[in-house]
Amino acid sequence: MQLPFGPWINTANLLLEQQFGDDRESGATAFGYAWQSLLPVTADLGVGFEAFGEIEQFATDPPELSEQEHRIGPVGHFATGLGDLELSLAAGFLFGLTDETPDRTFKFDVEIGWGGGDEDAPGEDDD
Repeated sequence: MQLPFGPWINTANLLLEQQFGDDRESGATAFGYAWQSLLPVTADLGVGFEAFGEIEQFATDPPELSEQEHRIGPVGHFATGLGDLELSLAAGFLFGLTDETPDRTFKFDVEIGWGGGDEDAPGEDDD
């Protein structure tokens, strides 16, 4: 879900994970989240922060906070068009908030999109 707040663009992804089958590691439901808050600096550049976390056995027997994984830190985001392609780059440095989380994590994302937006959506008329 995405929620603008003033000039900030806030995006949250909430995840529930349940493993199935004979080879599953756990039958318990886990909860995860990813949060991003970006402040646009230019049309192509944004700065902000991201937070990620996971709580295993969320529904049945959640671990103590110190045994969960949570991290947060600053990020930069750049997006531009390259002909028919859309290129998005993001980099950040995240700090672990619990004993189970690595103290420092560097993240780098590259996304390339193509073929979207030039055609009418299904069901739209050409009037």
